[in-house]
Amino acid sequence: MTDITCRHGSRWVWFPPGIHLGISFKNSAWIQMIHVSNCNCGTPPKPYKVQSSRIRLPYFEAIVRGEKKEELKALSPYWVKRLLEPEIPPNVMKFICGKRVHSRKIILFFTARAEYILGRPVSEQGRIDLQLDKYDGYCIVNKLGDEVIV
Repeated sequence: MTDITCRHGSRWVWFPPGIHLGISFKNSAWIQMIHVSNCNCGTPPKPYKVQSSRIRLPYFEAIVRGEKKEELKALSPYWVKRLLEPEIPPNVMKFICGKRVHSRKIILFFTARAEYILGRPVSEQGRIDLQLDKYDGYCIVNKLGDEVIV
């Protein structure tokens, strides 16, 4: 089961096919567990499932300005488990830099060579951060969309 809170504060739970809480689900379904009076989501078309990420200041500022459209993550088990393997992947990435926070919609995830995405050789610090030597130059690419308030 996945627990998601919409932007208004209502709480939804995702039930995959099977028996949950004594109820049989032939198909997967969202069930609203808590309803907030000002919530007008109805059945949540796209509730926010947020993945947080700490990033360095220059990258944070470029994302806030809208100049940086992709965020690269290491192809490590940590990020694979959170971004590529879940039944319901996150649809919002929350970037944290010190006490500053900024959130963007995630359009899609895919794996690619970092040099191809950047269009240039990767810096030494980038090679270390993305663990490129360990993963043959591949990383996870998050295509970012519009800013969201979560």
